[in-house]
Amino acid sequence: QSPSLKRVDPHLASATLQHFVRNLYSRLQPGIARAALAFMAVTDLNCFADGNGRVALIWLNRELEWSGLMPALFREELGPEGELMRAMHQARDGQGDLSALVEVIQRAQDHAREFCVALQSSASAAT
Repeated sequence: QSPSLKRVDPHLASATLQHFVRNLYSRLQPGIARAALAFMAVTDLNCFADGNGRVALIWLNRELEWSGLMPALFREELGPEGELMRAMHQARDGQGDLSALVEVIQRAQDHAREFCVALQSSASAAT
């Protein structure tokens, strides 16, 4: 957890998420920036010790799919314990600059594309 990030009071989590959706999320165009921001918001609306990481990753990928973009598949070194976490710390501590986070998401999308191509190749070879 980032030293500058405080946990949301559990009594305020619902209203905080509603405020985010109504005042920030809904004003952004669909795409990778909105996906990254939704991911950060859900992750940071963490009022519990085990966090909201899985929900945040699901929302991230739904946002990407809704935009017609490839979902992100995070290899271990890119994932929540690796570069993704470092990029999230940079976004939190760097006045909201999401560029490092977007770059990690794009690399995870590249990995997803490579994975799909490999699956298709092995399916073709099996027939």
